[in-house]
Amino acid sequence: MPEGDLKNYYILWEVKLWEILPEVKDPFLLKRISQNMFVILGAWDITELERAIIEGLK
Repeated sequence: MPEGDLKNYYILWEVKLWEILPEVKDPFLLKRISQNMFVILGAWDITELERAIIEGLK
């Protein structure tokens, strides 16, 4: 986890097709480095807890 202020960090979820609740895929942690550019800081396999939370939003 990055230290300090997290206001320029984002989580990106890859989506094949936009639906009410798209298929849950592994996310990427991004940091904005300019108005239109991000750098990928990390990627991880989604945990069962994360999946359960997302699917609970249905």
